[in-house]
Amino acid sequence: MSGVKGRSGPRRKSKNRADAHRSIVNMLPSAVICINETILKENRDRLSFEAAVYTIDQALGKAKQRTEIDVQGVDKLGAGVVTQLFKLLAEERKKLIQEETLQLTE
Repeated sequence: MSGVKGRSGPRRKSKNRADAHRSIVNMLPSAVICINETILKENRDRLSFEAAVYTIDQALGKAKQRTEIDVQGVDKLGAGVVTQLFKLLAEERKKLIQEETLQLTE
């Protein structure tokens, strides 16, 4: 919007999320070709390789990675804690169901 103070030049149309995703998906074939050429040592352009990997990550989602967490104090809890927790949850669920049936019958 020219003529307005603080804004110069024409206003750009912003893409909605679906259009942006569609344009990334349309780049997938060339991204796969670029990665294949890099693997076969036909392409030495690191920037295009990183762009291809980024395109694939954006279109298909990043692969889930295994994360190791070191939790201290677990040995004090014991193995029966989870079982007890599930029992308590089951009892509470039973109580809720009984209360709901009583309210429906009244």
